[in-house]
Amino acid sequence: MFSKTNIGQRIKDLRVAKKLTQEAFCQFLDITRSGLSQIESGQIGPSLELLNKIVDEFNVSFDWIIAGINVQADVQANVQALTLNEPQAQYGLKVFDPIIITVDTKGNELIPFVNIKSRAGYLLGYSQPEYIATLPHYSLPGLQYGRFCAFQIDGFSMFKEDISEGLRPDDWIICQSVDNITDVKDNRVYTIVSHDEGIITKRVLNRFKNTEDPKLICMSDNKNGNYEHIILKPEQIQQVWEFKLHLNRYLPNPGDLYDKITQIQGDYIMMNEHLRYLQAEFDQIKSQLNK
Repeated sequence: MFSKTNIGQRIKDLRVAKKLTQEAFCQFLDITRSGLSQIESGQIGPSLELLNKIVDEFNVSFDWIIAGINVQADVQANVQALTLNEPQAQYGLKVFDPIIITVDTKGNELIPFVNIKSRAGYLLGYSQPEYIATLPHYSLPGLQYGRFCAFQIDGFSMFKEDISEGLRPDDWIICQSVDNITDVKDNRVYTIVSHDEGIITKRVLNRFKNTEDPKLICMSDNKNGNYEHIILKPEQIQQVWEFKLHLNRYLPNPGDLYDKITQIQGDYIMMNEHLRYLQAEFDQIKSQLNK
């Protein structure tokens, strides 16, 4: 049932389960103790910002906080291991590590969400069903089948500052697993899991067809931050995920683009005025020379 009382009780149950005092819980969430007391007692409801913090900080789902739906219980009972297809032998590539998929009670695939704080754990437990089941899982329309995973963006390497576009820190991207390294397309964005480089999201050039020196060249979209290219060899790659969907809380201001267009229009008009002035000066000089 959706009520402030039930939501507050579940938040209190979570705090108690984590063996945290109200003071310690408030420090995690950056709220006052009186505010937390009012929420736990059902006097007021939590803000969306606070719910986001709880989900990110304690790896619980919105479904559980809001409605008491224990998605994780369904996931725990329905974890399946899936081994990807073996890449073509002529390129001398190893088989990717297995992808673990999770399904709900109806057999629909759920999408695990790997936030920034979970990255270190994912590097160690990505092939372990028990670990994958501990991650928050959600379903999204149109993405019920196809082996998807969500990763949270860390840093500005994929943000184009000059035009204010791209992937910002804390944005989420939904990616689909790549079965065969030869399917990686040039200049597309991929998230790559590597024990050497961690979890990275980059624009990729595929040079695996070079049998003498197969590799992926991983590049940043941000050209103003001095981000170096990352070169990955076959033995350094555990998983490859192709970018499919971008989730963010930032809505670009159309005024920014409008201002830039207006400035260009103004510069164009001023340039034309200057050219007309120069043409008039030139015609006058030419007329005087012909006298």
